[in-house]
Amino acid sequence: IYRKQRVSSYIMNGAVCGFGTYNRPKFKITQFNPAAYVQWEPKVNNEGGANGPYAYNSAHDASQYPNDKEGIGNRHVKGAAILGFDTRVHWISLQTFAREATLYPGLLWCNPANPNGN
Repeated sequence: IYRKQRVSSYIMNGAVCGFGTYNRPKFKITQFNPAAYVQWEPKVNNEGGANGPYAYNSAHDASQYPNDKEGIGNRHVKGAAILGFDTRVHWISLQTFAREATLYPGLLWCNPANPNGN
């Protein structure tokens, strides 16, 4: 049976698992830039059409790519809450998130196993 992701209303940055290339050894938190982002309020996608359930994750797992399809939530219209690896939480605008999502590596694309962060 297929089930939508309901782990949390926040989503993990896919960099934590190497954007799907995760293997052993596991990443240590010290390998990530403390200023980088680890979790954010996700975009709510209406999967399944008008009668389908609303889901927070189009990839059906607990992580996302920081892009326009799976990125930051639009529920609050202008921005969303975001959490850093250093445990800070703050508000980020949709424009700032979109701009940061173009930087490889950056605060969103921060995969320790890839020099480009993706």
